[in-house]
Amino acid sequence: MAVDCPMAHKFANCLIDPDKHLFLRDGLPIHLEPQVFDLLLALVEKQGRLASKDELVETVWRGLSVSDATISARINAARMAVGDTGRAQAIIKTVHGRGFQLNVEVKETIAAAARALESDHSDTQNIQFTRSSHGAKIAFSKSSDGPPLVRVAHWLSHLELDWHSPVWRPLIEALESKHTLYRYDQRGTGLSSRDLKSADLDAFVDDLKAVADANKLDQFPIFAASQAVPVAIRFAHKYPERVTGLVLYGGYAKGRALRETSQGDIDEETVLGQRAGARLTARL
Repeated sequence: MAVDCPMAHKFANCLIDPDKHLFLRDGLPIHLEPQVFDLLLALVEKQGRLASKDELVETVWRGLSVSDATISARINAARMAVGDTGRAQAIIKTVHGRGFQLNVEVKETIAAAARALESDHSDTQNIQFTRSSHGAKIAFSKSSDGPPLVRVAHWLSHLELDWHSPVWRPLIEALESKHTLYRYDQRGTGLSSRDLKSADLDAFVDDLKAVADANKLDQFPIFAASQAVPVAIRFAHKYPERVTGLVLYGGYAKGRALRETSQGDIDEETVLGQRAGARLTARL
């Protein structure tokens, strides 16, 4: 019986894998913003046929009203990614007044080839995407090996920049020293969707759940700091069967503007959370 293998698209010196949200040029992974990736994929899937501006707006922006300047900016970013320019238009051609089309042949290849190419560059972080509530696209990463540990996202973060940051890199290395570490950018920041249709606590909990589901994590411990702490607490309250432990650092159960305590007080839940976090940290 034939096996349905995910397919990737190869063109010029580039390869795009929609299943893994992966783009390679000369065998090297290159990060694309979600809208740029979707736009380039739309052109590739046209196999050289014209893609009108209306078609691109419907595919990339889900029919939302966008300016010509916005479309041009994304086209320029796509050209830069494939090594093209607006003057050369060797790969992405502008058909004035009508739209855009790919100017090179597209070939289908098994997506496993893209994964093999990427695996040759272990110094490059593997970033994938999943969908959360309100259509938000959430970027997440997985590193190292061992039992799982999920670091809850907070404001601000950026998977690629944090990976090389002298501030965050030591923490990442410490967390992944004995665990498979899962990190992600919450909606509105980093590589995740920048358009905030919802930014309440439950939406951030949905982002955490989406990442856990995408990685098939049924049970796992959580590390959360600062603004991520209330997200972790709410997640544990909603899905207690999935959380094996909480490490809570420098956070709160309810913000100062909402809790009914004096400015210098620390609420009981925060104290309990800090104590529990300290105990679990020692165990991890």
